[in-house]
Amino acid sequence: MAALLEIYESAEGMSVCVTEKGVKWSIAIVMPIIVLAIAFYIFYRSQTPRIFLYLIAVVAAFSFIRSIMAARGGTEVSLRVNNFDLISNGHAPEGCQQSVISRADITRLEFREASGGGDGPEYAKGLYVEHQNDGPWNLGTCVLPNLDKAQTEVVIEAIYQRFPDTGTLTPTKVSASDPILLNLSERS
Repeated sequence: MAALLEIYESAEGMSVCVTEKGVKWSIAIVMPIIVLAIAFYIFYRSQTPRIFLYLIAVVAAFSFIRSIMAARGGTEVSLRVNNFDLISNGHAPEGCQQSVISRADITRLEFREASGGGDGPEYAKGLYVEHQNDGPWNLGTCVLPNLDKAQTEVVIEAIYQRFPDTGTLTPTKVSASDPILLNLSERS
């Protein structure tokens, strides 16, 4: 199911809101209980020390509580775009963080599929902003999670229509190894 997308225009700029309900409570509660019951039964029937069973019970309880909290949360993120900044705030299960990005630093707006997880961090699908302060790996910043490709293209088009200079104001980056030329030898 796609997230609900709303775009509002105002005198100061524009606001984009993304909302998505969390996972159904029955799935969030029943599935972990079944998995935990099977795991506990297997360990209970085996020849493991009781302390190990207690440790498994504690880990299972934390896992169960975390799954309930994630299911309860859903997604509610807003993006405000004005003459100077893109301001993203709200919450999403994938951990989308609040950010303030100067429009002058933006190099690109794009849709990205969900990726990561496992040993590395998990990245939500949605609208990503690449900007100068990204760091050496240039991963971009997720400003609107859980949008599909069509919704993301609508948002990008709306931003470019309202602020056509977005992504073009970027000053050239000066590398630490580039020489600085003062042109002192030229005569005026």
